[in-house]
Amino acid sequence: TSTAYAETGEMTAQYMHGYMPVDSGELADITGGNPSWGGFAGAMVSNLHDLKIWAKALVEGTLLTPEMHREQVPDTIMYGLGVMNTGKLIGHGGEILGYNTCMVFDPKDEITIILFFNRYPNRDEGAAGILVQDLAEIVFPLVEN
Repeated sequence: TSTAYAETGEMTAQYMHGYMPVDSGELADITGGNPSWGGFAGAMVSNLHDLKIWAKALVEGTLLTPEMHREQVPDTIMYGLGVMNTGKLIGHGGEILGYNTCMVFDPKDEITIILFFNRYPNRDEGAAGILVQDLAEIVFPLVEN
């Protein structure tokens, strides 16, 4: 209910501001920028609640036909049609000016990890994805014991 394809820079729901470093070294608030230039690679606007629902549906295959789901979420450790499979975690991350996110789901333990950053580019490209992997290494040994 809180996910939309942004066709303008206007946001009507609650949202976090996005920041981008500029030449002076300061951070510029670019929240009102129009993300539609990124197409489906960056113009989807959502919140944690909707991403949690989407993550589980994506991994369980309730969004697509079984054939398309097998192409999108490979059984092996690799990147399918926009979806990564690390062997334990399945999900997607992305960046657009001002924002960096990563969302993954573990179907065995039904654990979802979602990270939002409101700065992009970061010092490390894809920081959300990097930190999701680091967090998973800490959390999952506890779950498996």
